[in-house]
Amino acid sequence: MSMNGHDGTVDCASDLICDKRRTHGRWRGFAFCPMALVAIGIGSWVGSHATADRELQAEITKIRKHGEPVHFWELKPSPRPPEQDALPHVETAIQKMAPLSAEFEHAITLPLTREKFTVLQRDLEANREALDAISRAVAKPPLRFDYDYDDDMVWEIDSGIATRMEYFSELLHAKVLTSLYVRDRDIAIQYVEKGLALSEFLREDTFWLHHVLRYQHGARALMSLAIVLAEHNLTKAEFKRIDAALRTAIHSINPRKMIANGRAITLTQMEHLSMGRLYSLGVVYESSNMYVVPTTISDWFASTRDCYEGSHILSPFCRHMLLQSQVTSLRAFGELVKIIDIPGPRGNELIEEWTLRHESACAKLGVTKEFILWFIPRGTIIRDAILWYRQQLVLARIGLRVDRYHADNGVLPATLYEVTDVDLRSIPKCLFSGKQLIYEVDAAGTGFCIRTLGANSIDDYGDDAKDPTEGSFRVNTRQLPRPRMR
Repeated sequence: MSMNGHDGTVDCASDLICDKRRTHGRWRGFAFCPMALVAIGIGSWVGSHATADRELQAEITKIRKHGEPVHFWELKPSPRPPEQDALPHVETAIQKMAPLSAEFEHAITLPLTREKFTVLQRDLEANREALDAISRAVAKPPLRFDYDYDDDMVWEIDSGIATRMEYFSELLHAKVLTSLYVRDRDIAIQYVEKGLALSEFLREDTFWLHHVLRYQHGARALMSLAIVLAEHNLTKAEFKRIDAALRTAIHSINPRKMIANGRAITLTQMEHLSMGRLYSLGVVYESSNMYVVPTTISDWFASTRDCYEGSHILSPFCRHMLLQSQVTSLRAFGELVKIIDIPGPRGNELIEEWTLRHESACAKLGVTKEFILWFIPRGTIIRDAILWYRQQLVLARIGLRVDRYHADNGVLPATLYEVTDVDLRSIPKCLFSGKQLIYEVDAAGTGFCIRTLGANSIDDYGDDAKDPTEGSFRVNTRQLPRPRMR
């Protein structure tokens, strides 16, 4: 309180005014602190966003220097002339497809009995027009799918044709079995060659997953080849044609191009998402039980449509997170391109190190590991699929030469080194373990097996369960019954 002049009275009004001024000043000081913190936070966020954007552009510049595709639409291949276009024949084959019987899956296994033969014949007759159409298709150059390269929803690539190739590969394999059953070796060998051609039908496709599918088709064709060799020796002309097809298949496996294409698709996906098209991603991850954001806003991600137009208050946060994911994805792709094709134990170590770095990058982003792995082909899976199929093709080429040796000499070779020639000058080692291949002849001296030895001395590519038939090229004699010819 203050004294008022000479009489010593208290001027309460004056004190009250002064007190309010002091109090207001204190509150103004307190109010400045959170505002400053907010400003600092926004500035930090904007700075980190700009840094991520610069890092992204730097990664894109690196890709450009190597002449590799950056965006999905850069993968569009040149169209083929109409007379070389196999797609119309494939579409006809799909239209003429008839459902396989419930017994087909069992009937296509060995040993082939009369009952199984009847089932296969019935299904083949129902699909005769489809089989004829696919036979015309594989006689033409490989497919080039006309994707909608301008479509924002690039993750919705239609795999309908690629997945149906498995259906046709089963029909071709069934045709081989039935032809051998009635001793029509020429037709059987023709359909082995068609099966190998079908496995190469997707080799120019830009979508990495379709290449994994074609490896499955090729494995079935190699199974058909082994069964044919068990019943008949090939002529020199047949040997040359099939060996050339196997050699072409080996050279057509291009994992670096495959990963580069996957990187272009991934970047295009990420860019569309970071520009506000977030709703569709929420739907995708809701159906896959994966969330790209913390659980607290995952429900919002899938339920509100505001983020589709980028108008939700959290959209800038999501865009920033996706921008960081773009940088991480491109860096991971760049590393994977360099190591994906390295075989043996060294390749195994590099892939494991890549996976650990990738998981660490995901953790730093604060998102689930599945987020980035959903967009990026898993390094270990893709490498295993590539090496496994390449190994199968190598074993088949060696098996062809063992069969040729038997046709020329009447006995099987004592070692694999006896079957080398100008086209196969040495016997390669296992692509997984780096160890020598194992060659075994059965007790009767008429059948043989060429297999690998895994990294843990078990012949199954390093798994823990021993399976002497896994990953082998095995030719057994008399797998099919010899019907009495009238």
